[in-house]
Amino acid sequence: MYNVGFRIVNNTDEAEDVLQEAFISAFRNLHLYRGDSTFGAWLKRIVINKAINYLHKKKTERMP
Repeated sequence: MYNVGFRIVNNTDEAEDVLQEAFISAFRNLHLYRGDSTFGAWLKRIVINKAINYLHKKKTERMP
């Protein structure tokens, strides 16, 4: 999962932050896991979404 986040944010510290946020989000929303896909695929999608959201937030913070 770390590699997935790292490929998107391209920074080790930021990838660790994204991964931590993804695991917290997954844990808090575990009751929403329906089992339509594997747990790994579900978690990977959360990591991807968190990484993309992180980049969007970072980009908007830089803009004046």
